[in-house]
Amino acid sequence: MRNFRSLFETLTADQETDRLSPTIVDPLPEPVRSYFGHAIAPGSRLATTATIAMHGRIRVGRWMPFRAREILAPRRGFWWRARAGWWPLLIRGYDVCIDGEGASRFRVLGVIPVVHAAGADVARSACGRAAIESVLVPPALLPRHDVEWEATGDDEIVATIYRWGQRSEVHLRIDGRGALVEAWMQRWGNPGGQFGYHPFGIRAEEELTRDGLTIPRRFRAGWWFGTERFAQGECFDAQIDDVRFR
Repeated sequence: MRNFRSLFETLTADQETDRLSPTIVDPLPEPVRSYFGHAIAPGSRLATTATIAMHGRIRVGRWMPFRAREILAPRRGFWWRARAGWWPLLIRGYDVCIDGEGASRFRVLGVIPVVHAAGADVARSACGRAAIESVLVPPALLPRHDVEWEATGDDEIVATIYRWGQRSEVHLRIDGRGALVEAWMQRWGNPGGQFGYHPFGIRAEEELTRDGLTIPRRFRAGWWFGTERFAQGECFDAQIDDVRFR
């Protein structure tokens, strides 16, 4: 795996950094305009990459604390590096997705492999993660050749994202202000032991505003979202400590 500097340069290369103009969102349905009106302040720089520090708890068999840093560029991918667990059984490693290729590598104490995954299924799942995590970099969801929008109700909007040969439908539920409440999709993965498309979602609980962009500060995520099995599939409970947009 390439080093941090190499990954950063790859994920942030050729990123557009314009500023929000009403002409970009005016043609969209009103609920979609409401979402962008809340997520992106007028005139804000349209950053397409975020460097995020976070902490919380993650479920790997059982819940354990974690700390992580992520480079997230939804149009290119992400690199999420984490440390989880307790001494002496600390687990360290990363999940990565770059231009449609994905991998996951975690070791106990940096020596004993506990996750060593790659291949088509892992890549497809990672692409789904990149799609739904676009809500953490709202300008990456603005309409362009790879994103289309529709409103299916006053409080539900759908972004159809075409990236790396995949089509992802990300559903967003918003409140009366346009603030994100939930995001969910059919994501490729194997939460039940067999790969396939399963409902996966995020529930936003707090907000953070930086450089004119408003994103979830605290969120929970997991499989079988929106079903009575979510308590079993929930696997991530995180809070963003710091974010830098580029």
